[in-house]
Amino acid sequence: MTIDRKPQIRIRAKDPGFLETVLELLLSLELLSVLIQRQIKMRYAQTAFGTFWIVIQPLLSAVLYTLVFGLFVRVPTAGVPYVLFSYSGMVIWTVFAQGFDRAGISLVQDERLITKTYFPRLHLPLSAALSVAPDLGISLLLLLPVAWLLGFPPHPRLLWAFPSFIVPFLLAIGSGSLVASLNIRWRDLRQAAPFLVQIFVWATPVAYPLEVVPVGWRNVLLYGNPMTAPVLLFRYAVLGTPFPPISAIWISFGLSVALLLFGTTVFRSVEKTFADYI
Repeated sequence: MTIDRKPQIRIRAKDPGFLETVLELLLSLELLSVLIQRQIKMRYAQTAFGTFWIVIQPLLSAVLYTLVFGLFVRVPTAGVPYVLFSYSGMVIWTVFAQGFDRAGISLVQDERLITKTYFPRLHLPLSAALSVAPDLGISLLLLLPVAWLLGFPPHPRLLWAFPSFIVPFLLAIGSGSLVASLNIRWRDLRQAAPFLVQIFVWATPVAYPLEVVPVGWRNVLLYGNPMTAPVLLFRYAVLGTPFPPISAIWISFGLSVALLLFGTTVFRSVEKTFADYI
């Protein structure tokens, strides 16, 4: 005779610890998978272009940057066609921007789930941020053949593209969880968050190379902005541009992990009040 032992959930007055949070998430990975699929379906349901928006959005931004910086300002890109230079930056930037945006509104968007049943609430911003993964895959399917046609064939350094994805996802989950937990009570954050992302993109070398930044500000962007190193690393992997300093990569990773821990900790500490404000 076998006994079906289901995982027990302990409801305590104090805030759950980090290990308890991780264990709770691991015991409900199937639910996380379902929520990710749900996020993807909801994103492009009842749209005329459907998943083509995955390519259209960063491509339009790259075209706009090309008109301004490629034709008028003529930013130097070390022999790389500017449209390819800017689009490669937009691909990695969109992982963070879209993940942060979706995670930040995930609780308000799924408020009925929160009030009707219990499940790990952290799954909502987590699934929203991870739902950007198919967008990234489709963007890569467009970028890599175009790069090959323009003289940048596949190279073993492409393997560096995989670690460049880690920081944007960690930043999206950490900052998205933080904004989602605060957005429940202060809905003004929903309006302010996109504006902050627009400012942040200009502080990241997406539309311009780091070399055009004045020397005094270059290290600030390189070491103080956790998105700079992933963008430079991804460009190196695809286009062979200069490799970013290893120290900048590790600092970027450290900042993203710190934000992830801070955002999820704040989320878990206030999640017991979500139903009251929704």
